[in-house]
Amino acid sequence: MVKVGPLEDAPAGASSKKRHIGFLDGQFSVPDDFDTLFAKDIEDMFCGEDK
Repeated sequence: MVKVGPLEDAPAGASSKKRHIGFLDGQFSVPDDFDTLFAKDIEDMFCGEDK
């Protein structure tokens, strides 16, 4: 049998409440093109092209 526990105590002021998926639902929105946002700028940085 194994007992599972934290390796160290939680930092002072840390919340002990359990979080659940969707707790920020409706608080903000993610654009539809999030996965391609700034793709050209990022590609230019990797290719070494200056603006």
